[in-house]
Amino acid sequence: SEQGVMGGASPVIAVFGGMDVQQGDAGLPALVLPGPPLLLPVQRQWRPVQSGRLLLFAPGDKAWSLPRTGGASPLPRFRHSATLCARGTADEAMLLWGGWRYPVGFQATPLEPFPRERDISPDEIALLHMRTLTWTYPVVSAGPRPPPRAAHTATLIGESLLLYGGAANHERNHEEDLGDTFVLDTAAWAYRRLNSACAPEVRRSSGMVFYFYEAATFTTFAQAEAAA
Repeated sequence: SEQGVMGGASPVIAVFGGMDVQQGDAGLPALVLPGPPLLLPVQRQWRPVQSGRLLLFAPGDKAWSLPRTGGASPLPRFRHSATLCARGTADEAMLLWGGWRYPVGFQATPLEPFPRERDISPDEIALLHMRTLTWTYPVVSAGPRPPPRAAHTATLIGESLLLYGGAANHERNHEEDLGDTFVLDTAAWAYRRLNSACAPEVRRSSGMVFYFYEAATFTTFAQAEAAA
């Protein structure tokens, strides 16, 4: 699951989605053959269980809760990112981006015990407004869309969401590690690709933090691209 830490007078930690696996029985297909009955072994399989629940943890009370939310809840997803999008204290929101989901209603079979992950479009952005616990879905206005991905990093710098790396899902369950970087302007809801001459190598499931250590030496994305 992914989580975002919310500020305010009574801080809470919001957690959405994720995946678990449960062990179950998946028998082999029945065979109709002449002669005595053929007994086939039953193979125990792990089946994935994806979550679409929202959980809140209050550090002061040391308690978890399942809150009721307004608006249409996002579909279950896993290996996504959840980032605090604080555009002023009156509109603090948790921003969900990317990830994968399994088809709803998938039934496991011995030949296909696990479903193929489905990409979540970069246009499918969910915002949970923490003051009202209401879900909204901003409309992306412009810019080159990042390829759908999971296991990426997402870090907010001002009003810009920096997206890096992750894994792309292809046919036949083939995953490709990515090393590209995109910026999502959360004020205009527009994408642009960040080109850099010293970009890191491809990777997934990495971590990223933003440390504002000296205002005088801070370089904007535009200045960094011009210098490169």
